[in-house]
Amino acid sequence: MEDINILSVGLSSLSSQLTILNQNEHLLMISSMDQLSKLKNRRALQEKLSTESEMIRRYNNKRSMHFQMTIIFLDMDNFKFYNDTYGHEAGDLLISKFGELLKKVFRKVDFISRFGGDEFVILLPNTNCPEAHRAAERVHEALEESNYFITDLEDLLGKKLDVPENRILGFSTGICSNFDIENPTDMETVMNNADQALYYSKQTQKGSITIWSDIKHLLPQLSDLPKPGRE
Repeated sequence: MEDINILSVGLSSLSSQLTILNQNEHLLMISSMDQLSKLKNRRALQEKLSTESEMIRRYNNKRSMHFQMTIIFLDMDNFKFYNDTYGHEAGDLLISKFGELLKKVFRKVDFISRFGGDEFVILLPNTNCPEAHRAAERVHEALEESNYFITDLEDLLGKKLDVPENRILGFSTGICSNFDIENPTDMETVMNNADQALYYSKQTQKGSITIWSDIKHLLPQLSDLPKPGRE
């Protein structure tokens, strides 16, 4: 009888520990997820960049080959129009739908995050810039196939929408690889360069895809130009 009581206490203790573990895992998941887009949040992205930098450093030290990681920085075009015209609920829907679209286009090994507002950052392991460029093109194709979420907005608002051609939802893109910089372990710099390439896309042609290595020689001139709003 005493042995049964001890076993019962032990099982109860184990059950409590498992419950606490599950709760902690749930809290960790919540703290690293953007609740609107259901993607990783900015905090998780910063942690990922730090982890990847350390991983690449160790990988490069042990092998003659180098590990390539490319970052795509996306900023939605004309998002402010929908937010201002149809309300924040419409804006929230677009963020949610765009998050779903990114998860459909990119691989499971890719790290997809919402940087903030209508900005998104994707880390693509074992991927070069031309391959990342093609991935961004697939996002454009998927967005077109989804009718730019206009049907979803109409269902939400309960009315037909007449969106001007120049207000169709889109996105601009910047791309950079750790092979494009002096220190390939510095993923923070890779992301900042992808952001600079994104600004170039915004300044020259919204909806375009820019690879940082293609425009880095232009950066001294670009630094004197006013940065466009994230719209």
